[in-house]
Amino acid sequence: MSEVGAADYGDRLIPVQRMRPGDHAFTAYESEADQWGVISAFVRQGLIEGEKVLVFMSPEVTGDELLGRLESRTPAVVNAWAGGQLVLSSMRALIEPDTAFTAARQWQRLIEEADLAVRQGYPAMRAYIDMAWVADLGTDVQDVMRRERSATHLFDGGRPYSEICAYDGRWFSTDVLDAMLDAHPTTLLDRLGSLRVIHSSAPPGPDGTGQGPGMPSVRLVGEADVSTGAEFSGALRAALSALASGPSPGAGLHVDLTSLHFLGVGCAADLLRLSAEAGHARVRLPSGAYGAGGGRSGGTVTPGGADGTSGTDGTGGAVPGGAGGIDVTVNCTPFQARTLRRLGADSISSLTLAVEKGPTC
Repeated sequence: MSEVGAADYGDRLIPVQRMRPGDHAFTAYESEADQWGVISAFVRQGLIEGEKVLVFMSPEVTGDELLGRLESRTPAVVNAWAGGQLVLSSMRALIEPDTAFTAARQWQRLIEEADLAVRQGYPAMRAYIDMAWVADLGTDVQDVMRRERSATHLFDGGRPYSEICAYDGRWFSTDVLDAMLDAHPTTLLDRLGSLRVIHSSAPPGPDGTGQGPGMPSVRLVGEADVSTGAEFSGALRAALSALASGPSPGAGLHVDLTSLHFLGVGCAADLLRLSAEAGHARVRLPSGAYGAGGGRSGGTVTPGGADGTSGTDGTGGAVPGGAGGIDVTVNCTPFQARTLRRLGADSISSLTLAVEKGPTC
């Protein structure tokens, strides 16, 4: 499954597995399957990080249902539940003895819970909050909007706390969902296994041509694997083709992989092939590397000719080629860099890896 999103998400969009202390994230769900998929990934990642995980659901959700719904129900999850690292609660229970919601009371209790988690020896606390509590407590949506817009103090100053606010798209209006999305500094992909492609253009130059000092960029968010491989390579191919046929065919392209939770070998190999073709480089991929279509595709990449013709990607598909050649800069995590280098990235002179600190996956 693949989704193509607008550039106005900017750096706000991340997969749930990229949640870290200090993040305040919005997500909306249209089905229970989508909701529980995100919860499962959020819980699993929190336990991997050693954090305390609080899941706030409707009061009728039981511990047995929570454990039964988690896709990652393993001995580690069961032990975390038994040991108090994984906790199920509700907003009604959180604000007791108060019976009506106020932002001040909720903030106070969340800060108390985060401080308690640290005293208990956890490095941080994370909370998944199903906003079904708004109907359960009969809270005015305008009060919730004000809370969301004014909650930055919960996440500032290094407090080891992160939060997902999950809105049921079948219950909240589109206007409310849009306002809540704008109120959160971070937005989550709403489905696991999806890929979102975000294109942005170089800033305008002095002559207004759009060829300023920055580079056109493609930011990829989510999972790049067999199921999304065609969209992954298609987005790169389209960006490179636009550059090759544009007013400055020798311009560079920036590709940001740091928001991918998973980069499959096939997609990594496709990135190298397309980069080599666009840059008029030549690289021998290791025998047995997989392309996005799932077939083995080792061998030598044949770049496009000096006459502007295109080369091939080893599977018969055309790739950009031109006299100018295109340099590609790839922002990636250490793990992604290792994968790309094992596939021959360092032998492509037109490709630069910019390795960022952070998640290792």
